[in-house]
Amino acid sequence: MTAMGMRHGGAARLRSSLAGVKAKPFLVFYPTGGATHWHRQTELPPWTRGRFPMAEIGPFLFYSNVE
Repeated sequence: MTAMGMRHGGAARLRSSLAGVKAKPFLVFYPTGGATHWHRQTELPPWTRGRFPMAEIGPFLFYSNVE
């Protein structure tokens, strides 16, 4: 849809077409694997002992299930 279409009722049409759509959680992409903790690769916090990262993005490592 063009910007012109949005200005002339396009936004209302889009909103009404999405009104009955429900999100499906399994279709959501989590690049960090649902991580709750992270750190730079140059650091090694004590809580990482015995744990494996869920994801590596740039200079960061991401972990989940950290208590």
